[in-house]
Amino acid sequence: MTLTRFLAIALVALTPGVLNAASQMQDPAFGYWLTANGKAIVHVAPCGGTTCGKMVWVANGYDQSGAQKLDLQNKDSAQRTRPICGLDLIGGLAKDAPGDWTDGWIYNPRDGSTYSVAVESISTDELKVRGYLGIKVLGSSQVWTRVSGDRGGCV
Repeated sequence: MTLTRFLAIALVALTPGVLNAASQMQDPAFGYWLTANGKAIVHVAPCGGTTCGKMVWVANGYDQSGAQKLDLQNKDSAQRTRPICGLDLIGGLAKDAPGDWTDGWIYNPRDGSTYSVAVESISTDELKVRGYLGIKVLGSSQVWTRVSGDRGGCV
């Protein structure tokens, strides 16, 4: 087998995986999002077969002593020593359509509770995030704004 033929076969074999990965990264919901209150940036990206969101930047992420703020409101006392910045905030989202993800969960570090969540890309720069209890009408929505990165991340 010639090198050219081998490379052609390898390219054909790898193309579906490459195209799938490329299309996943191009989903309109993926990227860095500034929360509605402007106090955090969440990176929404594929994780396994679902979509997740990790808090990658927090305004005022340090207390007066200079230590990172912790997840003190968590219902699980064993989790209260973990830093707020870097938390998995969203998980388990299943794709309904490009930019439209449902059946996931969202963690609220302000009250230590986890809720159901759906996210929907409403424009290239806006993501509607709806947290709810059981059914979507029992919830509230926020619009997050796309940003170019994580502002230096959790440092």
